[in-house]
Amino acid sequence: MPVKKEEEKLRNKLNASSSIVVAVAALFAIIYLYFSGISPIISWPAAIIILFITGYIISSANGFMGFFGMYMLGSKRGTWIIDRLASRGKPYWEFMADWGLATGFGLLSYFMFKKRISARMAIFGAISAVLIMFFVVPFMADAFTFISIPQISSRLASAPASSSVDLLAYAIYAVNFIGGFTLFIIYSIVYNAASILYGIGTYLLSLSTAVPNAAALSSQVPGVAPLIPGITIPIFAGLLSLILILVVHEFSHGVLSKLSKIKIKSIGLVVFGIIPMGAFVEPDEKKVLKLKAHEQNRIFAAGISANILLSIIFTALLVIMLIYVLPHYVTSLVTVTAVLNGTPAYNVIAPGSIIYSWNGHTINNITSLEAAAAQDKAFSKVNVVTNKGSYSIIAASDGKIGVDLEQEGGPIPGNLPSQSIYFIYTFVALSAILNFLVGVVNLLPIPGFDGWRIFQTSIKNKKIVTAIALIVVIAILINILPWIWEA
Repeated sequence: MPVKKEEEKLRNKLNASSSIVVAVAALFAIIYLYFSGISPIISWPAAIIILFITGYIISSANGFMGFFGMYMLGSKRGTWIIDRLASRGKPYWEFMADWGLATGFGLLSYFMFKKRISARMAIFGAISAVLIMFFVVPFMADAFTFISIPQISSRLASAPASSSVDLLAYAIYAVNFIGGFTLFIIYSIVYNAASILYGIGTYLLSLSTAVPNAAALSSQVPGVAPLIPGITIPIFAGLLSLILILVVHEFSHGVLSKLSKIKIKSIGLVVFGIIPMGAFVEPDEKKVLKLKAHEQNRIFAAGISANILLSIIFTALLVIMLIYVLPHYVTSLVTVTAVLNGTPAYNVIAPGSIIYSWNGHTINNITSLEAAAAQDKAFSKVNVVTNKGSYSIIAASDGKIGVDLEQEGGPIPGNLPSQSIYFIYTFVALSAILNFLVGVVNLLPIPGFDGWRIFQTSIKNKKIVTAIALIVVIAILINILPWIWEA
């Protein structure tokens, strides 16, 4: 018997060692694909195949529960962390979960959850959703510089300004106030799907003309995009951010489960090959389903509210770094992305120009430029020095010359403090936007998402829930279509 145990231990060690070797080999293979310059049409499927094979080998060798290259790494050892968290601050955790429901469903939360959400909490959540959209989300734009999806970013950057933008913004705030982030994400997906269908219809109708309207297709923006560490987002900062997001999300579920006296069986990660795709906390599901509807909803909403709260915290850190830290450690360039038609700078300053000086003030970043431009008055002379020339321009009646600007920057080569600060900045920026996206997208009423379970427990008419889910799924599939003609 002891001999068999020793053999089993040795076999487990060999399996673990071989798994590490396979994982490292897969990592280097994916890094090679990323830096080789191979077309995404080839490199992406190749990376997926490598991850599939890696996941299959690791799960088979170690006896993990796995499917299609994905496997679960779970353990009972970490459950004490959830026990410790649940033993402290019960009112806080319950308030956070209720706030998540109110922010997720706005004023409708008061009616949807049968008044278990108070009118005061529903109003507070609705106002929170609007304030987050108005004050927090705009700062997340800085995180898009770390998301490499040209098919989306190039279109958004070239989108023309329009008076309808203000009306659309007001519509979004109204949607947020009434239905929270759930109605916002459904509205966004369906709206973009309708735009894509309109573009397809316009293109098909133009096929009978001498010049088909190809722009009707090329102008459409995909509403769904992959966020893959090492391919579309930075590998190490991206992985660290995703792991934090998933752990916080699932641990919040676990804490609320524990507060409802539900036993936690295990906690762990869901991995595809070598990439963490999710985290899990495994409560006793049979006992969860026996809880009252509001207790279940608190458990389902806990992860969502934790991610939204984290997005606020990381956005605040992002702003602090942009103002007080990055100017001292990172090289920054302010470039002209566009010049508005009919403005004083039109046909004078070329898009792509780098701004060196503004009215004699040296420009190091957007903040220093805004400070210099704040002194410009109606019809005053604005002296601008760029890498393409120097210009004296008379400002318009609003004191502006009509240029859209963007800050680009990076760590100082060979400077360790600069590179370290920039890595932290990258992690903070990605955490700000990814926490928000994970929290909001999880509100969708489709199977596998927390929103689906909230809808299931809160709406008696299951046909309504199914119909909403069907509309959302079809809209998501339509949002994928622009990738077909972009391939």
